[in-house]
Amino acid sequence: MAYASLLSLNQTLDQIPHPDYQTEQKMIRYLHEKVSFLLSFLDVSSPIQSKKISGLEGRIKDAAYEAKDIIETSMLNQIVSEYRTESHMSNQNVSEWDQKFQRLQRIKQELKYILD
Repeated sequence: MAYASLLSLNQTLDQIPHPDYQTEQKMIRYLHEKVSFLLSFLDVSSPIQSKKISGLEGRIKDAAYEAKDIIETSMLNQIVSEYRTESHMSNQNVSEWDQKFQRLQRIKQELKYILD
C-alpha cells in the first residue's frame, strides 16, 4: 500500500505546473527525489524484510497521502485565487496557504526522519 501511495504522490507532483517561486521548485524537487528513493527502497525489499518494515511502510503511506492531499488542495486554491483580483484576496486565504506550506514542511521533516 505504501508503494501505491508513493506512485500516486509522484503522479500528483508530475501534474504541478511550473511553480513560480524558487522555494516551491526546491520543495517539489526534494519530494520527487525522496519519492523516487522510497520507491526504489520498496522495490528491493524482500518479503521477509517486508514484515520487518511494515510499521515503516505505514508511516510512508500516511506521509505520502497527506502530502498528496496538501498539494492537491493548494493547487485547487491557486486555481481559484487566479480568478480573484488581489484586492479581493482575504487574509484568511493567505493564512490557509501558510498553514498548508507548514504542513508540507512537517511532511518533509517526517520523510527526512524516515530516511535517516
